[in-house]
Amino acid sequence: MLKSVNLLRAVVIVVICVFIASSIVLANNIKILNPGVLPDSPAYELKLKLEDKELAALNDPLEKAKLSLKMADLRLLEAMVMEEMDKSQFVNGLVKDYNENLTQVLLSLAEAISEESPGVDEALVVVSDAAIKDIDILEGLLDLIKLGYIPEESQLTIELAINISQIVSDVSIEVLVEIADGELEVLLEEAAGDDDDDEAADDDDDEAADDDDDEATDDDETTTSDDETTTDDDDEADDDDDEAAGTDDDSDDDDDDEAVGADDDEADDDDDEVDDDDDEADDD
Repeated sequence: MLKSVNLLRAVVIVVICVFIASSIVLANNIKILNPGVLPDSPAYELKLKLEDKELAALNDPLEKAKLSLKMADLRLLEAMVMEEMDKSQFVNGLVKDYNENLTQVLLSLAEAISEESPGVDEALVVVSDAAIKDIDILEGLLDLIKLGYIPEESQLTIELAINISQIVSDVSIEVLVEIADGELEVLLEEAAGDDDDDEAADDDDDEAADDDDDEATDDDETTTSDDETTTDDDDEADDDDDEAAGTDDDSDDDDDDEAVGADDDEADDDDDEVDDDDDEADDD
């Protein structure tokens, strides 16, 4: 678990480093960008009102965070341009507006995170990237103060802006890591659930196999019982046959004895009659 978290942290850091590299390139080319109407123009107040109206019309906290970030970056760009135009008296007010817009980014992101808005992790990466880029630009403004190009009254405002930007970057990274940890825990729970399902399936298979074996054993026992019953029936049939045969033999023997006895008696009677005739003849 710990190794996985450390790996996720490393991935987040690599992503942030990539955005830092691209942000430095943007900071070096910021002078060629067109900020539109500048603070020294009478139409600038109308520009700010239109921005506030557009922001107020949004209901999605994530969209509010994106627009507030865009407004903050625009204030910082305007400060850079005004400094280039030797109108550094506008820098302090522009950096204050930047701080307000960046604070609004934090509030909107907190609302989006609490509502678990989809895409909040991508927005956190963008915000962290922008905050790091802004720190690089703000530190450049501090150097211009040391060189005397920007009034010293702007120093505290710029340092505050650097602190806010750093907080935004740190919080974004921490939330990204927490989101990654939560997704990892979900994946681990799902994997554990799959393992439990597999184990349950294996247990069910084992139980089914045991039931089949028990049924087969019962069938064998039933077959054995049937065989024993059949054997008993055969034995009883043999006994019946033996008894019947014995009875028939006894009957036949009795009949034969009776017949022989009767014949013998008749023969004796005949002999007696012959003897009687002989006696009568002798008398005559």
